[in-house]
Amino acid sequence: MKNFLMTAGLRRFKRAGYLLFLFCSAWGFALGPIDSVSTFSESIRFNRLLCDACGCSASGGSMGFSTVGENSFLGVRSMYQRYESNDRLYTNSPWRLEQFRTYQIWTRFRVTSKLELTAQIPWQHHNRETAAGVQTRTGLGDVSFNALYKLFSSENEAKTKSHRFHGGLGIKLPTGEFDQANSNTVNPAFQLGTGSFDFTILGEYVFEYQKNGINVMTSYLIKTENERRYRFGNQTNLAAIAYRKITISHWQMLPQVGVAAEFFESNYSRRSRVDDTSGRVVFARAGFDVSRKWINAGFSAMLPVAQDLNNGKVRAHERLSVHLNFIL
Repeated sequence: MKNFLMTAGLRRFKRAGYLLFLFCSAWGFALGPIDSVSTFSESIRFNRLLCDACGCSASGGSMGFSTVGENSFLGVRSMYQRYESNDRLYTNSPWRLEQFRTYQIWTRFRVTSKLELTAQIPWQHHNRETAAGVQTRTGLGDVSFNALYKLFSSENEAKTKSHRFHGGLGIKLPTGEFDQANSNTVNPAFQLGTGSFDFTILGEYVFEYQKNGINVMTSYLIKTENERRYRFGNQTNLAAIAYRKITISHWQMLPQVGVAAEFFESNYSRRSRVDDTSGRVVFARAGFDVSRKWINAGFSAMLPVAQDLNNGKVRAHERLSVHLNFIL
């Protein structure tokens, strides 16, 4: 029996690895040549993949954490964000395109019935237009870890209504490169990472009634000064998503709609506030997840409905995300 379980487990991990490989290959092909405009010579943030008002942290921001219930999982996620920036030096200064692509390995592991750990390892590919051409940044982003604890949970006798509340803490490591030159541009968040140890305070509330549910998430990112004496502004993320569980045969589907908001405080260089680096943006969000047995896949899209980023010098556009998870 022991050998049988080990063999079955090995088969599942092999299948997961094969599917992850196919997913990454297919997504890369669908995007086409990532550097299709690199024939020019000279962005931001979010997820922004972002990091601070627009781009470097790739922590997922208000893209949410997947919808595989409370199961442990290992998966991959691809996120795309599009922005425009304008230095406003002249009345006819052009808007420059900025694109952020993040390919991420992410996982959640349930240590106990109340404690879960999460990790995200991002690979970044950013490009933006400049007067000299296209500037590109590619490399490892900031790796992050979070620990969440179930502070409250209740369910009625009929098991048709439940409440759950999680609180947690996280840390983001300075594994992504910080470019000092880019910190002086219109969008200083055109970075692979913040170059600093950053910390997160997390909260999540889930209410479910029969097959309907509401998920409310909030996080506060505390940025510290990096070795170049630059500090990105602290960041607040808020998101609320309504969903419905639909079961057809052995498939469980989860359509979702909601809103997300992000608020960015000003950056500081050598303890002096950097002008035009704060802002806020509100998104409408829609997504769809499908699960069967040990596999989960889905996508989400976000469109801005209100924004004021970097004193109007940066405009956020669509954000897209797709994921494929192996449920452990």
